[in-house]
Amino acid sequence: MERLKTFEQFTLNEDQKGLAPFLAAVFNGQLDIFGDEEGSSDTEGTDSDSSGDGTYTPTSNYNAVPGNDDFTLYIQHQQGVAGAAGIIRALNGTGKMAPDTIKTKNGLKYANLIGNVPSDKPQVRADIIAALNKGDQRTAAALFLNMWKEKWFSKQAQAKTAINDPKNKVIKDAITKASAKHGVPFDFAITVANIESGFNPKAGNASYKGLFAMQPNSTYGGIVTPMGSKWSDPYTNSENGIKLLKDSIGQLKKNLGRDWASLKVGSWANNLA
Repeated sequence: MERLKTFEQFTLNEDQKGLAPFLAAVFNGQLDIFGDEEGSSDTEGTDSDSSGDGTYTPTSNYNAVPGNDDFTLYIQHQQGVAGAAGIIRALNGTGKMAPDTIKTKNGLKYANLIGNVPSDKPQVRADIIAALNKGDQRTAAALFLNMWKEKWFSKQAQAKTAINDPKNKVIKDAITKASAKHGVPFDFAITVANIESGFNPKAGNASYKGLFAMQPNSTYGGIVTPMGSKWSDPYTNSENGIKLLKDSIGQLKKNLGRDWASLKVGSWANNLA
């Protein structure tokens, strides 16, 4: 089988768009992303399963998850616009991850990335760490995004059932109204809320609170109005949370530039941006 050296060559040969065919090519060995790359200043060390040339071959077999790439629009809510853009660029081979994405925090190396790998994915976590230790951000990005794509569709299926539970009647109404107002699909919004809070408006920690896990006293760079003490109100949190999603998606598109075209997202996202 001929090995394709670039994402552009792959898309031209397969006449497909989006992360799914790219991830499939990575994990099936059709797309050669394991060329020499400069190591990141934030990475160090080696791994016993590494190739020894600054690249890393995952120890497990991973199959690309089918479906569109709307989940990447949630990644900016998790990682921030710059963080999400850096992960996508790292996957495409057009740039590096943002420094904040792979910095050490509270003793955890690559904290913002590794801290968002679920506990039930220990091998993915190990392979991401090993890839980053070798400075191979492209493989790390592929592993991270593939894992989150799988989790996204699982959480979406769960959300579609849970939102119709009688106890979530007010929450469903709040999200329905805010989604319609801001042009963000209901299914997308409830998936984010399910991931962030499990539809519990009083969920949260010292920093992030409510259905959409927002900072009550932050303007997010001027995007939204602080919620203050009203953060636990489903309508207030839905209004601010969904508006934040809308405006941040626009910022992500602007930040990515030409790399935005590598995402196979719904037309609603293009219309927002």
